[in-house]
Amino acid sequence: MKNSLAGFRSIIAVLALFLVLGFALAPAASADTYTPQQRKEYFDSGKYANDLAFVAQAGRRWIVKRTQPTIGKVRACRKAHFPIGKADPGKDPAADYTVPVAVPANYQPTAPIVAAPDPGPDGQAVTLLPDNSTLEPTKPVRKITRKACAGMKKLAIAMDMDETAMSSFRYGSPQPNYDTISMYRNEILGSQTALKPMLNLFKLARKRGMATFVITARYEPISADPLVGALMGSADLCSSSLAWTGACGLDINTFNFTKVTWANLKDAGYTGLTDLYMRPPDSESKGEVKNSERAEISLRRGYRIIAMFGDQNSDLEKGFYERGFKYQSPEGD
Repeated sequence: MKNSLAGFRSIIAVLALFLVLGFALAPAASADTYTPQQRKEYFDSGKYANDLAFVAQAGRRWIVKRTQPTIGKVRACRKAHFPIGKADPGKDPAADYTVPVAVPANYQPTAPIVAAPDPGPDGQAVTLLPDNSTLEPTKPVRKITRKACAGMKKLAIAMDMDETAMSSFRYGSPQPNYDTISMYRNEILGSQTALKPMLNLFKLARKRGMATFVITARYEPISADPLVGALMGSADLCSSSLAWTGACGLDINTFNFTKVTWANLKDAGYTGLTDLYMRPPDSESKGEVKNSERAEISLRRGYRIIAMFGDQNSDLEKGFYERGFKYQSPEGD
């Protein structure tokens, strides 16, 4: 815990310093990047909740529709304790996810990405349709064989972490944040809150016997982040001019971002998550990395990702999923 806190303080000091010096913490700002005030108005007006709900509603309908033909067999296999599909070997520790992977025709998305039609603080609220999806199978399976279970495809959903599974701004909590420093602080400290529309979809997928994955662009180790790594490698944090940061003598390399991320997900309600994929060092393209990680989940581990959820275009780049669902990011696009 002491090492984690030390690493956290070091990172926050660097990020704060970066802001003071007038640099950007995120990709170059565009006309669509929200200010803290716009973000507050977006949250308080209920428009953000509406934009999230529109996408989540479509995701729910798809999960129910896609699993309906096999849900009876899945439940019968689980009741009989028969494994479904081929055994999962787990993540390949030697995998290089920076290598681009071509998407075969049968792993291309099957439909356009679903997004709110007019998202953002200034957009018009969308009228949500009543949910009339059927959750129970019409023909329960009373008998199942081990062979039949082994021949089934393992279905899964995958989701981005920040502003998809979790809110870096603590949206939905009694103390939401709106500024960029608080966003980074919550990510690194592990104090994010769950985005309930995604948490509810996660629980639905788990209830219907599906695997669940988080695929994030967070670097592990965090020192591999070009921003943090460059500053930590060149700045003298023991300089008297930086004494106010309290960062002297702290080593960012003791910080375990994977452990913090797992713990935050679990604390927020994402219990039973199948696996977490972090971003490797020396990776230039988030989209390529996430595509390669989905390729491993699909081709090596034997899952069929029926839905990919994200809030950035890079989350949904390329394929190895059937349908993509894009939440609106409160950071702006």
